[in-house]
Amino acid sequence: MIYEILSNEYVFRFEIPLKANLAKVWNYVSDTDRANQILGEPSIEYEDYPEERGGSRKEGKQKNTGFTLKFKELSPEWIEEKYFQIVREHTEGPLKRFIHRIDLIEKDEAIILKNTIRVILRWKLVAPINVAKFHLDVIPRYKKYYKDIESIPYNNYNL
Repeated sequence: MIYEILSNEYVFRFEIPLKANLAKVWNYVSDTDRANQILGEPSIEYEDYPEERGGSRKEGKQKNTGFTLKFKELSPEWIEEKYFQIVREHTEGPLKRFIHRIDLIEKDEAIILKNTIRVILRWKLVAPINVAKFHLDVIPRYKKYYKDIESIPYNNYNL
């Protein structure tokens, strides 16, 4: 696990090799609603707002670590069984931007799961809390969640 400090941006990265079928890994990690529930993340209230030129924008609200977070969630990006990325532009709370990306790479009969979380803080004052929360709480929970893929029967995640 490596973290880099670039101004008010923090990057948390780690990799986990998994002995599992690529389709199984993809189904497990790309179901973000299920992931958030299993990871014990606080619930998010979403609302969709129609855009003038068509389409809609998604806004979310979540209470986390004593803060109310409000954000615009951009449309997720993904290539099936390769990667996906979620970007949230925060309008309230200690964060400006949150980006979570997962890359899946087949290598030597295993899947290398590369997890990258980028956090841009609105308030540098909360940097020590942010770093501690990620190192002591968020990253260990994600590592356990991903490692559990190997022991979960595939049909439980066959969508």
